[in-house]
Amino acid sequence: MDGNPPYSTHDLVLPSYGPSKPLSEAEDDVATLRHLARLTDTAILAGNVERIGATYDHLDPTPVPNRKIIAKGVSGIEYVAFTNSNGHFEFDLPPDTYDVTADAEPGLREAERSFPRGSTHLEKQACLDVDFTMLRDGKLAGQVRTSRGKPARFVKVAIIPIAPAHPQFAVVTDEQGPFEVGGRQPGSYLVGVGLLAQIGSPEWQSRVYFPGVPTREQAKVIELGDGEWRTDIDFELPRSMTR
Repeated sequence: MDGNPPYSTHDLVLPSYGPSKPLSEAEDDVATLRHLARLTDTAILAGNVERIGATYDHLDPTPVPNRKIIAKGVSGIEYVAFTNSNGHFEFDLPPDTYDVTADAEPGLREAERSFPRGSTHLEKQACLDVDFTMLRDGKLAGQVRTSRGKPARFVKVAIIPIAPAHPQFAVVTDEQGPFEVGGRQPGSYLVGVGLLAQIGSPEWQSRVYFPGVPTREQAKVIELGDGEWRTDIDFELPRSMTR
């Protein structure tokens, strides 16, 4: 269709926000419609799993193949499907109310949603769509110990992004001394204890940077790749900080 309105009465006008697409890209949708026509006592629950960039600021939707999708009914029965090469999955399910989850692999997490994902109710011969958008999920994790080699309990571990610059924050170790923070973008980080304390305070004077050094110049900068999990950020506190 070309030209300006009025259009010929033989022209097909489609809104830009509609689900229409070239037939070469609609094979899964066509197969679902054919499946739907054959239904008698069951229903279809289908959807797609896509991965975007590190943040919504860098969109590059990519299908996520071979992802395990679980549909658990109120009855307690679980059904499993896997995405195909196009990131598409499809269930043929009895009528029920289902919680649908995507089994994320290391380095991926589901993107935050504006509204919580609720349960999906399926009537007989219904066809409903549930889609998942995944983000690359970088992780920083490690173990903090005292100078005596014991777990450092409930200490604040500072996470300082240095490139690209983002807000710095702290996480608290548990009783066994480990810490973990996910959802990290690729970049360069400093990690340590006492780094965010008030300058001149005893905690600041006793600060320690990974891998267990007292100054920023000696600190090891952690380079985190796209979706990389760094779980080896282990270091000891100086004796002055040992409880």
